[in-house]
Amino acid sequence: YFDRVAKEYVRIKALAASMGTRPSVLVNGPFQGVWSVSGGRSALARLIADAGGAYLWSDDTNTGGITLSVEAVFSRARSAEIWLNPALTPTTVAEVVALDPRFADLPVVKAGRIWNDNLKLNATGGNDYFETAVIRPDLVLVDLVKILHPELLADRPFTWYRQMKK
Repeated sequence: YFDRVAKEYVRIKALAASMGTRPSVLVNGPFQGVWSVSGGRSALARLIADAGGAYLWSDDTNTGGITLSVEAVFSRARSAEIWLNPALTPTTVAEVVALDPRFADLPVVKAGRIWNDNLKLNATGGNDYFETAVIRPDLVLVDLVKILHPELLADRPFTWYRQMKK
């Protein structure tokens, strides 16, 4: 099982590597006045790179999360082409902007290129991403490749990610 998952991951990574562009990626959102992002050597940073993206904190050497001020994130967020996981529950761009009205000025928000990993929720709001994605990195990679390079893997469905509606 694990060999099959690993082989598929490597195949998808190679497909993404064939793309000439690497869209810039912003992650997470603020909570109680601070913004935690994944370090540049974290698992999420690796997934973004393997999917053919340019993570905004790829120059950071941390493997875990780093906590920044909202203003520090905004300085980099202005160049983001994709925004992943702005908060746990929003499903629309309007809900994301309601978290902080300054978001409306970000180009990525204006373009509507915001994605959240909450496609599979149970009746009580439990998110399957946090249960299953850890054993299926190949499927996480498929979702990220589809987000970053929509022309690739068009025949594959999204497993966890959904684009937020305007």
